[in-house]
Amino acid sequence: MPGGPAAAGAVVALAMDSRRRVELEGCWNFRDIGGYPTRGGHSVRWGRLFRSDGLQDLTPGDLDRLRALGIATVVDLRTSREREYFGSFPGDRIGAEYHHIPLVELPPSAPSYRLIAESGSLVERYRKLLDVGGRRLVAVIELLAGKHSQPAVFHCTAGKDRTGLVAAMLLALLDVPETFTLVDYALSKPGAARLRQAFARGNRPFARAMAAHPSMSEVDPSALAILLNDLRAEHGSASAYLHGLGLSEADLLSLRSSMLEPADS
Repeated sequence: MPGGPAAAGAVVALAMDSRRRVELEGCWNFRDIGGYPTRGGHSVRWGRLFRSDGLQDLTPGDLDRLRALGIATVVDLRTSREREYFGSFPGDRIGAEYHHIPLVELPPSAPSYRLIAESGSLVERYRKLLDVGGRRLVAVIELLAGKHSQPAVFHCTAGKDRTGLVAAMLLALLDVPETFTLVDYALSKPGAARLRQAFARGNRPFARAMAAHPSMSEVDPSALAILLNDLRAEHGSASAYLHGLGLSEADLLSLRSSMLEPADS
């Protein structure tokens, strides 16, 4: 990393800021993507966009916490099969709008982990997610860019792959240096381990799939780095890739207006 150990320490310290992780009883990977600096001298606002694993098992106390955060929008990135299997977030209980925008969909009869099982390495899975779900990814960003949608949370099942791609694209659009994006992604590792343990206790099909396909619970920043490098090589930048799929300049400006503030605020 440019700047050596001191710079690396500063990046990790910001990623580990006490405001980032939101401790909840019913999920393991709920956190704020705020606080990161941009190349243009701004900072990503705290308390506007959150990322998470599945939200279907939140306790009454967890729902109170989400009310206190002011969550107005919940975006569910899971397949219909996952939503059927696990259940959905009760948005009406906190007055939030619930949107189901699966990055990928599967035939009704297919196991909800089939895409993962057939994708090979983590990098191959991420490439496939973008190939199949690129336009849906734009739809998610368009929704989250609206100031009336925020504060918002987007989630999948583990909160690391589909959720990680959405977070990475959002941070790229906000012009956050990639180093911070990769460290933010890596923060999913403890939550993924806890989720794996929970599945082993209560969700046999997913536990068997995780045992057979370790990448289901793998958190590897190098895989995301390779994907982002591929996007730069093919499209020039992640932003150019998203614009090519239909993301408008108006939506980009709306996202930046709602999410950025001067770095000294």
